[in-house]
Amino acid sequence: MKERLMQHAEPVVYLVVPEGFKKIVDLLYPMTYESAPDYSKIFEILDEICQTNNFDKTKCDWVGKFNNSMVSQKAIDDAANKTEDNICSGADDFEFGPKKKPKITRKMMNPGDQIKNGRFVWKIVNLLGSGGFGDVYRVFSETDKKKKNYALKTESEDGKKMMLRLKVEMQVLMAIQDDRKTNKKAVNKHFVEFVDRGKSDELKCKFIVMSIVGPSLDDCRKKYRVDLSHRSTPYNIAIQTLEAVRDLHNLGFLHRDIKPANFAVGIGSEEPVVYMLDFGICRMFIDPKTKIHRAPRKKVKFLGTLRFASRACLKCEDQGRKDDLECWLYMVFDILDEDDGIPWKNISDRDKILGVKMAFFLMKLSIVYENISRQMKTIVKYVDSLEYQSTPDYEYIIKSLLAVAEHCKCPVKDRRKVEWAGKLRKEDLEAIKRFDENSDDESEESAGSNESE
Repeated sequence: MKERLMQHAEPVVYLVVPEGFKKIVDLLYPMTYESAPDYSKIFEILDEICQTNNFDKTKCDWVGKFNNSMVSQKAIDDAANKTEDNICSGADDFEFGPKKKPKITRKMMNPGDQIKNGRFVWKIVNLLGSGGFGDVYRVFSETDKKKKNYALKTESEDGKKMMLRLKVEMQVLMAIQDDRKTNKKAVNKHFVEFVDRGKSDELKCKFIVMSIVGPSLDDCRKKYRVDLSHRSTPYNIAIQTLEAVRDLHNLGFLHRDIKPANFAVGIGSEEPVVYMLDFGICRMFIDPKTKIHRAPRKKVKFLGTLRFASRACLKCEDQGRKDDLECWLYMVFDILDEDDGIPWKNISDRDKILGVKMAFFLMKLSIVYENISRQMKTIVKYVDSLEYQSTPDYEYIIKSLLAVAEHCKCPVKDRRKVEWAGKLRKEDLEAIKRFDENSDDESEESAGSNESE
């Protein structure tokens, strides 16, 4: 990435950085270890950039930021905590270290512990994961002879009310369950099964129990090293995830946080199936009383993930079905090309991300289509044409995806042929971890020998 930057092969950079900096890059790129920088030339270029862009060098963004006595005192206290030789670790950049994650003080369950709830007695097998306000455990019912495993998700009652999500997730899962009873069409296959819900006074938490699934698409790629961009797999994922979005919309809900981490693959015979997860920030876009589309709210708080959030979301505007499709589109491009599919992935500033996403829909990011078929522009233009209350033509998008796959000679003929099938065993993950550990050891040894020389 840095080499590409120095060769001006990252055009997205200059959507937010003045192009005048290219002159400084050209000045620095050919320099060697022994080269003496031409400081006067660099200052001359910086002056030129300021004049060209009407920058006022007498004004600084930090002026007035420390007027509050508590803020200024914190800056002084943090600065005093540097090491004796004033080495900065990076944690105290701008005199403020990163926010420390609060320690989890809630009571945790151990293997063998039980939660009784009506006719169910849930026995803990092991902890699957933890979040800010709850945990997920692998469990089975003591009354079930087959001892089938499920996922039990808890949420502490001590969290801030506006941050609690389990109630919304339960409402969505129950709506899916009710629709399955009456809707005989081939829908809702990308959602987990809702099994139980309850409350534990001892743990001071609420919980839901649902069918268990495999790793998320994000984990398939990062932990298991599965190439999700291989052959027909990305188009298969795109179609399955779009079907999930369509089915959720048909129930009257928006997801509002579509990303690879919120989709998981199945287990056993259902391994090729992709499931939608985490409905915690879903919202009904249909008014339950009038049964018509809600009018947009004037202003809303940002909810979602910066990398995949829609433009409306970044602008704190109310979201519609079009916004879920926009998030879905970013996810698909990220899966098709993990390096350059979404060029803003390494930007953290919300306004700058918005600017690059605007450029994406204006077809100004040529780098995006270096490894992705330009045929995808048809879908990009269609999603961009949708309005707040638009009803998306999901079938049109699916047909377009199939056409792109055919054009790329990666036709989606068998939905069960996916790149992750048979590669998600526990021993595979352990082998990858051992490889990483050995690689780290080797790199440390070589670094040590270089230092000793």
